[in-house]
Amino acid sequence: MPKKSPHVDKPDVARFRSVKCAPFPIHALPPVLREMVCSVADGHGLPVVMPAAIALAMVSAALGKGLRIASGRGRKTMGNLFVLLSAASGSGKSVAMGIMRRPLDIIQVHLKTFTGVHADGNPQQTNPPKGFEGSGGFEGLFSSSEDEKPRQIICSDTTGPALEKLLAENHETILNTSTEAGKLLDEASRANSPLGQVLLKGFSGDPVEVHRLNRKPVILQEPCVSVCWLCQPHRLETFLSSDRLMEDGLLARFCVAHSHAGMVFVNDHETTIPVCVIDSYEAMISSLFDAYGHRTEEGMTVQPDHEAQRIMKSYHNRCANRWHSDSGRLQSCIARWTEQTWKMALVLHAAKHAAESHRFEVDGQTAECAVARQEWFAGQQLELVGGGASKSSDRIERLCGLLREAPGRELTLRSLRNSHGFPRDEVIRLAMSAPSQLELQNRQNPRGGPISSVLVLIESSSIHLSNTTSS
Repeated sequence: MPKKSPHVDKPDVARFRSVKCAPFPIHALPPVLREMVCSVADGHGLPVVMPAAIALAMVSAALGKGLRIASGRGRKTMGNLFVLLSAASGSGKSVAMGIMRRPLDIIQVHLKTFTGVHADGNPQQTNPPKGFEGSGGFEGLFSSSEDEKPRQIICSDTTGPALEKLLAENHETILNTSTEAGKLLDEASRANSPLGQVLLKGFSGDPVEVHRLNRKPVILQEPCVSVCWLCQPHRLETFLSSDRLMEDGLLARFCVAHSHAGMVFVNDHETTIPVCVIDSYEAMISSLFDAYGHRTEEGMTVQPDHEAQRIMKSYHNRCANRWHSDSGRLQSCIARWTEQTWKMALVLHAAKHAAESHRFEVDGQTAECAVARQEWFAGQQLELVGGGASKSSDRIERLCGLLREAPGRELTLRSLRNSHGFPRDEVIRLAMSAPSQLELQNRQNPRGGPISSVLVLIESSSIHLSNTTSS
């Protein structure tokens, strides 16, 4: 068995952000996930949170709609998670995603290369895709299939209408992943974004009915979307600064964190991931998809035992107390913490029991682990979304720096959004909070056309007048 890593970050990983947090609760992961996560982190010099969060998203995607948890008051909650992590360029985002997503990639290749049925109507025998022969835990998937049409379970860069279409064609279930999610974040951040609307519906399984000219209507009864996005740190901060996305509730649905991953040193002792650890992880993901994610009929439901119910009720009430005492922009996040914890409890339960998950109740220990993991991400959310004065000050200073270098010390809001990653609503909020430095103006082009909104730097002229008076 590989040596367990007791820390979150290797000491040689550069920390380029100031967000402080407790070590990621690696103890809250079931043994198969814990061994895989620690092996990947040790072998590639990654902070534990990166492979851990990706692995949790992969388990949630493998479940699809096939397994739910009775979360009280007649509700049945799916296990799909939204994960959003930042990491510096060249820090190993693609490596971590590739390793942790590999079992689902194997399944995807098989489903896409399935050739249909024989002329006599019997399922056609298929073989494992080239390069995947002998992969542990996949024997059952490469024998035959009940589907006549290839199914897609993973997508990357997409738009809202495209995601709706993918859901309609694939049993209303999809995993969206990206190691460079900047475009997806920009798309989801736009006002009335179709992608943002689909994500909102796909998190909780709310119905979708879309009718557009020249397109077939899209009707989804219970969409289920899992998300695993990795991005640059400044992309994450820009996304989290949007008041509109906070009010819409999209930000509240994400488990967010700065991974603090950076370029690492190479030492003389190379660590490899044991084959038995990889096989156990891949077999677990495969069995979950075969038992639950592959289902087209109504999903099975697991029940929490008495102790788990007590723990979840206590945590819900703590969240409610926090919600009532917080009148700020974090209320929408706090309101989702309990739902996130139920989802996490189901994911941890599934990673523990694999294809036998529906035969067991969710126990108190699993509920405690789910709470511990959710509280860690909640702490990150409070730091990143809560931001405070220091974060706003940094963003204002960056705006001022851009304007100092711009012709006439001004830029249009369109240019700030498209070229510099400042959403319109954030610019308006920052300008209102710094009236002595920034001013918003509406300009009519002399040649006609629509009126443009312009941000003007007024700080420098004030400083110049002050210096002139003093002299």
